[in-house]
Amino acid sequence: LYRAQVFYQMGRMYEREGEYTLALGTFGQLAEQFPEHQLAPLAELRMGTILLEEIGDLARARVHFERVVMEYPQGVATAQARRLLRNMSDEKL
Repeated sequence: LYRAQVFYQMGRMYEREGEYTLALGTFGQLAEQFPEHQLAPLAELRMGTILLEEIGDLARARVHFERVVMEYPQGVATAQARRLLRNMSDEKL
């Protein structure tokens, strides 16, 4: 239980420090090892946000946002993931 929280906090720390590759890896471990934990959708959202805003990889970001919407429809990150997906679609028009 606490390992998921540690992964999330470490990911946020790496993100704040601009260590995006480490942040992505740490959030990815959380989502992979603890998919049922309440922080898993937040980790997926953070991965998508890093890929979108910091790395500029729209395709990979979309995968993480879609995963939040599909796998965690009632999750705390779902509304924001939907909004980001909608914005990504609107920008293509």
